[in-house]
Amino acid sequence: MEVSKKVGIVISLILALLFTTIIVAKANHRNSELNEKVQVARATHYIPAGSAINAQDVNSVDMVKSYADGLVQYNDVIGKTTRVSILKDQYIYSDGLSTAGFLKQGYVEVYMPVQINSSAFALPGDRVDVYIVNKNTKTSAKALSAALVIDSLDNQGKEVEIGETDRSKVTSRQDHPSAVGIMVPEESAAQIVAAADEKNVYLVKCAPEGS
Repeated sequence: MEVSKKVGIVISLILALLFTTIIVAKANHRNSELNEKVQVARATHYIPAGSAINAQDVNSVDMVKSYADGLVQYNDVIGKTTRVSILKDQYIYSDGLSTAGFLKQGYVEVYMPVQINSSAFALPGDRVDVYIVNKNTKTSAKALSAALVIDSLDNQGKEVEIGETDRSKVTSRQDHPSAVGIMVPEESAAQIVAAADEKNVYLVKCAPEGS
């Protein structure tokens, strides 16, 4: 009888320990889920509505996953267009972005063929000065200043991978810009289109507006 009691006590202790272990494990798992962090994008400065976001506009910061619902990661925000204005240090929500190129009233988008040297490796969100080259006189003239790059395509018509800056690999991968879409005032479109058709356009990357 005494032996049976001892066995019962031991079994009870084992079961209690097992249940305690399960409860602690579940609590730790729950706590781990609550404290799990993800990388989200945050604005480094004020970004007006309708702006194409580039790498300098955002940084990547840690955020507890449970609080990150609706927020976008750094890699998912580059090249997107803002639907609303974003303040400095504000986290960026997916519904505040658009994949469509943004055109201001009175502007059109013009695609122009470029080579590696004439492309400035321009990516969406960059600003470029547009020069028209006269191959006969070997001179050039600036046609546009700080034009917004809306799109950048490789020679397969695919978007150039944003974030790839290793120029030494560009020629082997063939993912440098072969055509760049920029926002052009309507009154300048005819001149730019004619130059693009003759492949006489040269892009020079410049500082963003207001910098």
